[in-house]
Amino acid sequence: MPHYPKPEKPPVKRRKPTPNREAAKESALWVRLIRAFPGWTQEQLAEEAGVHRAQISAYETGDKIPRPRSLARLAAAAGTTPEAVKEAAKIFRKRATGGTSPAVASLGANLATSMGERTRQRAETALAGAAEGQPNAETLNVEEQRAEAELLWLRLAARPVLRRKRLVELSPAFWRAALVERLAHESEGAASRDVAEALVLAELALQVAERVGHSSAREYAYVCIANARRAQGDHAAADAADDLAKRLAVGAKEMSPFPYSRAPIGGNIPLFGYTV
Repeated sequence: MPHYPKPEKPPVKRRKPTPNREAAKESALWVRLIRAFPGWTQEQLAEEAGVHRAQISAYETGDKIPRPRSLARLAAAAGTTPEAVKEAAKIFRKRATGGTSPAVASLGANLATSMGERTRQRAETALAGAAEGQPNAETLNVEEQRAEAELLWLRLAARPVLRRKRLVELSPAFWRAALVERLAHESEGAASRDVAEALVLAELALQVAERVGHSSAREYAYVCIANARRAQGDHAAADAADDLAKRLAVGAKEMSPFPYSRAPIGGNIPLFGYTV
């Protein structure tokens, strides 16, 4: 009697597990807040985190839930932490339901580190525009703007020069008057130890200032460039930058929206050699 092999059974198609609806909704909010923190699009977050845009989209629609490691990776790319994001999500939910929270008034009292506190302050200002991913700088007072600029500088400082320029070019979160001031002071501090770095930082301040859009920001950055050029011994270029700054100061038609510091912060090269 001939032996016939048994026909192979077709492979069973396994359905992908459906994420828990509430968990997916919560993690979607986390990812949107991560994007809102620097004001990025899905493409920008994907590029910074080294993932595909479709993955970010799937997280935000609730089709996928990010693993803890993936969430940490996304948060780190935006300069924050999963813990700060989850804390901001609690605030978002309370505001959305009309509730109140003592933690909102204290602005980060429950976060232990300075970085966490600034992250929370920044996240809170982004909550109103979380769906669109647009931060709202106008709601911050001067002290908060400078705290935000410090955090933005820490993010820039961790990257190589070309990456810094690209980040400033792409992300509106870096288009801040206070960041122009922070970069100028950083340039002034570098002038006594590394004149090349001082000029790089001054030029980055100008790149930010051009996106801020106010004459006062560009004037401030050009004075910074003049100081860096003077530290290099290039007095002709320094004088040219000073002239540009003076013309911007004289021709300014609007009041400066930010009170730029005119005082030096130390070092051998005084910041701002003239008074407007």
